[in-house]
Amino acid sequence: MRVKNVFSVLKKCSELHHIEESRHIWYTEHRLQKITDHAGFFKRSFFSIIILVNIYFMRTLYVQKKFFFKLGLIDANKYYRRAQNNYKQKFADFALESTIKFVHSINGFNFLTKPLWRIILNVKI
Repeated sequence: MRVKNVFSVLKKCSELHHIEESRHIWYTEHRLQKITDHAGFFKRSFFSIIILVNIYFMRTLYVQKKFFFKLGLIDANKYYRRAQNNYKQKFADFALESTIKFVHSINGFNFLTKPLWRIILNVKI
């Protein structure tokens, strides 16, 4: 039996989750902006690297190989690779650009951090 309210409940939960995540992002950006306003080279580099590492680990959390094996899929590795590539592409299309703009705004890209962003996240800076 299909309950008519399920999708509206899931939709509302998703909306609330997005609102809460937006608050975290807003607070983090404004706090980092305030901290880095008068920061020197090393502090800006440090925050750039912290943001890079956070993005890298967040990307590894959402698509994990074990999810596909637990579903009992035939050729789970193939589904994992496709899902991972799709997630990386969607992340690059919808989230990475604003993150790069933010790191630029705190002057977080320099001769130390640019190569790390290019190598680890394959970002064109």
